Amino acid sequence: MQLPAGAYVLKLDASLHDALEPARIHLALEGTDAELPQVELTDASRGKWTTLETRFRLAEPATAETALSLSIIGADIPAGAGDFYLDNIVIERADPA
Repeated sequence: MQLPAGAYVLKLDASLHDALEPARIHLALEGTDAELPQVELTDASRGKWTTLETRFRLAEPATAETALSLSIIGADIPAGAGDFYLDNIVIERADPA
């Protein structure tokens, strides 16, 4: 994923189901030094789609070898079970080119 240095917003649609307690999604841009904030699922609605977003800045450009990584850590899900869905993950430039 090639991205020039600058400010970005990452948006994703999330939907919680079953008895899932709110969790957080850990984000990383593999191959960069960028530190992406976590996305909290506490703002997602149960049984319907909610758009969540987080902002980040790249000091150095991302290259074609850069990959977006999303992970959930078991300790972040208090009940330890349940379903959630993610869709429409988009990274957009937050400042003019």
